[in-house]
Amino acid sequence: MFPPPGLLNQGPDTATEYLARVGEAGIDHVCCGDHVSFFGLGFDGLVQATALAMLHPALPVHVGVYLLPLRHPVLVARQLADFAGLAPGRLVLGVGVGGEDRHEVSVCGVDPATRGSRMNECLAIVRQLLDGSAVSFHGTFFDLDEAVIADSKQAARACLAPVMEAFYQLPFERFERYCPYGTADDVAEFLTPYVDAGCTEFNLIPQSPDQDQAVAGVAAVKKQLARP
Repeated sequence: MFPPPGLLNQGPDTATEYLARVGEAGIDHVCCGDHVSFFGLGFDGLVQATALAMLHPALPVHVGVYLLPLRHPVLVARQLADFAGLAPGRLVLGVGVGGEDRHEVSVCGVDPATRGSRMNECLAIVRQLLDGSAVSFHGTFFDLDEAVIADSKQAARACLAPVMEAFYQLPFERFERYCPYGTADDVAEFLTPYVDAGCTEFNLIPQSPDQDQAVAGVAAVKKQLARP
């Protein structure tokens, strides 16, 4: 369900209480829209989604729909990666081209007639960036060389290897195959055979330059390994 208009402007206590009632009622998720300047009005969809997610510990948030062609895809990918770190698995992002107010499109520096083709390029770039890939893209609207924003196995290895080498006084390559690292997907994939063999508990020692990211990463691994 969509919360009432202006909920977030009523202060965090009011919004938190409302979202708690929504969660207790068993409602699956909350929703928010997105506009930059819809006949002069608007509220950025990803800002709304982040605020809603931070005011409730579990409710998923759906954005319907985010006007992706009005934004730069690298910046959007950065925002999505940050949201995933703060509230893993709780965002569903619907995207659209908008157009009810053509002025909204043009004031963002976008020719309304190019919305569809810009959307295609934006989606291609965002999807690749969120995979952790280094993206080079040379299209009609965007020109990128080796853009990277998402977590990668290489970055994770750089965090883990020095710690393990200092602890064991051995080169990391000697025991690297026993150490899961990378994205939550990578770690969950490494641990899945143990789950299949009957393991029901794991004690993880995350290595990360940011403790909030470490907590979010462990939570994401737990979610992926959960069995019905």
